[in-house]
Amino acid sequence: MNVQNPNWARSGSNGSFAASGASADCGRDESKRIRKGIILALLLVAQFMAVLDVTIVNVASPAVRSDLHTSGSVLQLIVAGYTVAYSTLLITGARAGDRFGHARVLAIGVLCFTLMSFICGMAPNSFFLVLARLLQGASAAFMVPQVMSLIQRTFEGHGRARAIGLYGAVIAIGAICGQIVGGLLVGANILHLVWRPIFLVNVPIGVALFALVLGFVPRRGGDSARSFDLIGVVCLMATVASFVIPLVFGPGLGWPVWSIVLLVLVVPLAVLSAWHERRASGRDPILSAEVVGARGFVWLLLFMVLMQSSYAGSLLAQALHFEAGLGLSALHTGLLFITGGVGFALGSLTWRRFPTWIHTYFMIGGMLIGAAGYVIMAWSLRTATDPASLYLTVNFGLSAAFGYGFGPILSMALSHVPLKFAGSASGVLVSTLQIGQLLGIAVYGSIYFALVHNTSAKESAGAFAHTLYWAALACVVGALAGLVFIRMIRVKEEARP
Repeated sequence: MNVQNPNWARSGSNGSFAASGASADCGRDESKRIRKGIILALLLVAQFMAVLDVTIVNVASPAVRSDLHTSGSVLQLIVAGYTVAYSTLLITGARAGDRFGHARVLAIGVLCFTLMSFICGMAPNSFFLVLARLLQGASAAFMVPQVMSLIQRTFEGHGRARAIGLYGAVIAIGAICGQIVGGLLVGANILHLVWRPIFLVNVPIGVALFALVLGFVPRRGGDSARSFDLIGVVCLMATVASFVIPLVFGPGLGWPVWSIVLLVLVVPLAVLSAWHERRASGRDPILSAEVVGARGFVWLLLFMVLMQSSYAGSLLAQALHFEAGLGLSALHTGLLFITGGVGFALGSLTWRRFPTWIHTYFMIGGMLIGAAGYVIMAWSLRTATDPASLYLTVNFGLSAAFGYGFGPILSMALSHVPLKFAGSASGVLVSTLQIGQLLGIAVYGSIYFALVHNTSAKESAGAFAHTLYWAALACVVGALAGLVFIRMIRVKEEARP
């Protein structure tokens, strides 16, 4: 007799359904993971393009000047106009993402950035090139804040830490690649276009990126209740512009009177902006209290400025010494930066592998190691003017230390900001990074030029070493700011009931 046990049959059926259900869940989880990986890759490509175009023009500037017969001041507008527009509009771009949807604004930013890159590459004269560079920077300002905002909204926990680590690595690699790629493209003279390929290379990448963003990044609707707070936007833009424009153009022009006047205006404009934001606290201000007042946020911004300014300033001083003092080509100089870029990327990619409790101390340790590294680098230049193996090794080590500190800073700065204000926080963070970079370039560049009266290798090495001592001092101050931050956080935690 073949008698079936009804209980056995029922349990077997349930088991099959459970197995098939678990398999379907695993399939959905894997599909979701792959989709998130594609989204992250697209976001990082957008970030890479924006960072690349900050430095790629530096190498090509002599060719641009020769081909378009531009003056020195016009050439400076071509090189720095991108940075001015980019820095000034970042917070506005972040609010646009909040208002209209981050994916939508990202796609529009990528499209406009690609179009402006094409116009830059086809510009018939310097006027069109200056205008297109300004609009390219403005496009980047609307594109870049969406990257961090979408990382915040797409990833959680370890996934978010990994994404932030990759974000930091892309920033470092993009800045280094700008020098190298620019030198290679200009040297190759593709189709006898000389400097134009440095812009045209963005076009096929941008078109593909635009199509993929539309296909893969979920287009959630923006918050129609988020206003633009036009008065707040204007006040903030005026404050940032008054700070950025003198930093970009002042050193090269010998700090004319107008640049000093603009810097003096920063304080009253900042006070006016803060007063307006306080009055608009109940009407969705451009800088909400939930962002600025988040636990430790302001201290972390200060820490970020000190780290970014010292690092960017030291890179500028390196370039000045290698090219002006040692007579190296721009491409050779870019290749010497590789060790630092690899070190920073390594730190950015591996900091999350360590226990969470140590992440805060990476900030302080990174700054102290950076300070020691600058002193050793300065000493190595005193004894040998050429970038010897000791110099390159130390540059790798201090860059890795900064990479280990950079990821935790971003992660902690965003961890206490409500998700609703992710866009505003991203705009403030990216603006702080950019302002720190410009501040470092202006301050350390001025220190270097003040000490160099001729282009001899020995005098250039001495000026470079002196600049590194100041960078080391900034790192020590940053480490002290980090200690204050840790102590403040502990006091608040101990005060909780």
